[in-house]
Amino acid sequence: MGPLFIGVHGGQYYLTWIESLSSYSGIKWSSGSGWGLGIEGESGWSLSWYDEKSENIAFDDLPEKHVEGKRIILGYSWR
Repeated sequence: MGPLFIGVHGGQYYLTWIESLSSYSGIKWSSGSGWGLGIEGESGWSLSWYDEKSENIAFDDLPEKHVEGKRIILGYSWR
C-alpha cells in the first residue's frame, strides 16, 4: 500500500490495585488485542495510531476491570 500500513497486534495486559505504599492487591493479567494505522516515509520516519483493549481482569473482592487505550507513536526505521 505504498507508505501506508495497517497492523494488528496481541499481547498481555497487567493491572494491580494499589491501596497505599504498603498495601496492594497483587498483579493480575489478561490477554488483549488491537489494531493500528500508519504512514512511513522513505527517510525511515513513521507516524502511527493504535487502538487496543484487553479482556476483563478479575480481582478477588474488587470489580472486574479492563485496559483500553489509544496511542500515537512516532518511530524511525534504520535501513
